[in-house]
Amino acid sequence: MRGALLSSISLLVVSAGLAQGQATEAKPAVQAPVQVPVQGGIPTGTAPTAQPVPAGTAVPKMTADASVELGTISDEKSIEKTIRFTNTGDAPLEILGVRGSCGCTVPSLDKLEKRVYAPGEGGSFPVTYNPANRNGPQTTTVFIRTNDPTVPETQVQIKSVVKPLVSIEPKAVMLGSIAREQGATGTVTITSLLPDLKIEQAITNNPLIKAEILETKDVVVNNETTKQTQIRITVPPNMPVGMLNDAVTIRTSDAARTLYSGVSGEVQGAFVTTPTVLTFPRMTASQDIRTQIRVVSRNAQPFKITGVSDSPTAGAANFKFDVQPDPQAQPENSAFLIRIAGTGPAEGALQGTLTINTDSATDPAISVRYTGIVTAAPKAAQPAARDPWKDQPSTLIPNGR
Repeated sequence: MRGALLSSISLLVVSAGLAQGQATEAKPAVQAPVQVPVQGGIPTGTAPTAQPVPAGTAVPKMTADASVELGTISDEKSIEKTIRFTNTGDAPLEILGVRGSCGCTVPSLDKLEKRVYAPGEGGSFPVTYNPANRNGPQTTTVFIRTNDPTVPETQVQIKSVVKPLVSIEPKAVMLGSIAREQGATGTVTITSLLPDLKIEQAITNNPLIKAEILETKDVVVNNETTKQTQIRITVPPNMPVGMLNDAVTIRTSDAARTLYSGVSGEVQGAFVTTPTVLTFPRMTASQDIRTQIRVVSRNAQPFKITGVSDSPTAGAANFKFDVQPDPQAQPENSAFLIRIAGTGPAEGALQGTLTINTDSATDPAISVRYTGIVTAAPKAAQPAARDPWKDQPSTLIPNGR
């Protein structure tokens, strides 16, 4: 009697499980539609892929201009051209969207008669190219998305040679290493095809750097008479030691034609530090720091280091410094080693400046920046989820029966 009861219970449990499995199978999970950002009718961040087509299947085929030539153009105004295409397949071709490779190239389907074209039928749409702030040969691309399964995205190149009416060269004056006692100079040249344009003002964002407008001359460039004006950039002697990263703004008689040039270089003083910047990448929490800085006299003159101090701007390392003459320096006391020891912060960034004081009359203080960041410790492995059926086995069916 007991065995028959247990068998009945087992049959009921198995039947219930089968019924539950059938019910689950009958109601598959429904996935929410994926939202894809769209630009100009074309999903952004996605690349279309060709689809296999069975032999003998009628398919559309997009055939468009390989390129559109704009020729030599000025940078004064935008140019509009037409892109033409034909459905050379044997099924209807649908235009799904267009986009340009940059903001200077803007295709539009607003003037397209329709979106679907029968076999042998063609159409066209305009593309606008803005050459502002460009110089020389240029190539951009228009992408046309269609239902052509073999080539779902057709590319048309927009080619031009931009001749700016006003240009500046170089766009950045790179002065390299600058001896502080000598200073440095550089020039930029402004070339104008506008005969009435005048260079009125040249100013720098660093009041210690001077910009001087020189004489304007008529110069023939590529068989054209142009107006050329040079501007002399001067970094005077005795500039503060360190990196230069400044700019010159040139204003003209045309308010819409303001020009810019960068000025970069490094003013070097009486000493060279190695390294110039201390970096502590991928630090762990409260990490021990051991490093050093070598300070060398640029002119091999003996000197003394009178002290080292720390000015943190983020975090704190509790640095300690040990200053010793470099035993390999010749002559003696022309180089020093600064050994640095400390403990990094428990979290966050480490950033600040070390100030090295010397007995030099010209360079009483040398600055060395330092930077680092504490990375998060790896998370401990989580214990595997426990199986309640194994922890509390069913008592309905005894083991072994």
